[in-house]
Amino acid sequence: MKLKTLKPILFLLSIFVLVAIACSSSTPDPDAPPPTPRPTDIPKINVSLKVINETQSSLCYLFVASSDEEFKEEYLSGEDIAPGESHTFSGFEVGEYNVKVHNCDKNMVNALYYVDMDQEEMTWTIQDATLKIVNESSQSMCEIYISPSSAPESAWGPSQLDKEAGEVFEQDMYIDFSLAKGKWDIRLVPCDESVESITEIGLKVEDELTYTISNKE
Repeated sequence: MKLKTLKPILFLLSIFVLVAIACSSSTPDPDAPPPTPRPTDIPKINVSLKVINETQSSLCYLFVASSDEEFKEEYLSGEDIAPGESHTFSGFEVGEYNVKVHNCDKNMVNALYYVDMDQEEMTWTIQDATLKIVNESSQSMCEIYISPSSAPESAWGPSQLDKEAGEVFEQDMYIDFSLAKGKWDIRLVPCDESVESITEIGLKVEDELTYTISNKE
């Protein structure tokens, strides 16, 4: 008979223990740190690039590539940006890019390298400028290279002199190069291979800049 009277007592004790555990688990600890909020997703920015043409020539080719990739995709696709007009290109992700634009003769007008595109709208205004190079040295130049200062060393591009046509930049001559306003690097290679090349970095070209080469003293 004693064993039978233990069952309801044990049942009641079990209920009491469960209630006590439930009450203790639902009571917050006043000394506990506040719970860490769940991180919210950062809204994704779609970057657009607005190109404003303030030159006297139409722009027919625009290339955009990530800074660690080669130029491949052309974005104007047969259209052009006439003088005084603009065009907006959308859908770029935030990141670092290289950008270059050519006229309709496929000559590069300007380029920007390692640009942080991190705003909803980026604006690139292209304006006319002229670089005049005057040869007052005793050397004839067989190669002339011009490149935006932001470009890597390997991005000089082709010579501005047509070697196959026999173009030579001789003494007492000058050449005007139509460029966009900005900083440019130039490299002149003498026809005499024993003479050192001339390299100038970071020429600030605004409106018209004259650069004169002469014999080193």
